[in-house]
Amino acid sequence: MTRTSFTHPLQIATVDTLPGHGRIGVTFCPGKTQAGGMSGAWARDLGIDVQAIADWGACAVVTLIEDHELKALQVEALGQAVQARHMDWLHLPIRDIDVPGAAFEAAWVHVGEGLRDRLRAGFDIVVHCKGGLGRAGTIAARLMAELGIDPREAIERVRAVRPGALETAAQEAHVMAIRPVPERQPDTSAAAIRDRAVGALLGLAIGDAVGTTLEFKGRDTYPRLTDMVGGGPFNLKAGDWTDDTAMALALADSLVECGRLDEQDLLARFSDWWRNGTYSCTGFCFDIGTTTAQALSRWER
Repeated sequence: MTRTSFTHPLQIATVDTLPGHGRIGVTFCPGKTQAGGMSGAWARDLGIDVQAIADWGACAVVTLIEDHELKALQVEALGQAVQARHMDWLHLPIRDIDVPGAAFEAAWVHVGEGLRDRLRAGFDIVVHCKGGLGRAGTIAARLMAELGIDPREAIERVRAVRPGALETAAQEAHVMAIRPVPERQPDTSAAAIRDRAVGALLGLAIGDAVGTTLEFKGRDTYPRLTDMVGGGPFNLKAGDWTDDTAMALALADSLVECGRLDEQDLLARFSDWWRNGTYSCTGFCFDIGTTTAQALSRWER
């Protein structure tokens, strides 16, 4: 019998990591078509399987199969399917029945840090290979060990939810050699702090200009958006921003001018934005909440 996404819905083995941290899900390749697999034939539906991963709660999907496997399993569109459902797709190929190689380790310097950050922040991730045992189990256990869980315990906990995970002695030895990776601490120099502040202000403006198109819409109820297109409830032009950026610009100007937080100066600038459109991309204040307007009105009196 050929198994499908209907006869055999995607199962995600779930491993809890640390208190307050996110979960790691381990599974086989979503959407795979495989006529002669070791466990039998598969003819799965990519969309249904990826939606199951999204419904499970993943913010990121780590794909460990190689390019030729993507083609052989007929899942070349896996990355697009994942991203279309508002999840990050991270492709880190490992040769079947093997341990990570040099290319994986080079990418892991940055990708691994990002995955650990997600888990520390309470977000869930899914890792998969072809069969969901060797490579996927290895990387799931590795992540746990890097977070500070004893490597042996990490292996046992992965195997408890996914029997047969970590298929070779080499994969087990790979995890046993992993040591905790502490969370990177930010540079506390004045120059670095200023650089992050500038980056945050720029990021706010960009995010605001992209997000205004979707303002007041429910999460994940719209197609994926990757650029500034304008529109939204205020019918803005591409690149225009809303009250979030306007008020941040007022704060930035106040800090530059006063050298510190001066509440009176800041409120005066907020009032100027409200009354005269200063800091607004349109020349007038079009997006101010009732509570903010009432507070400024009281301050003016």
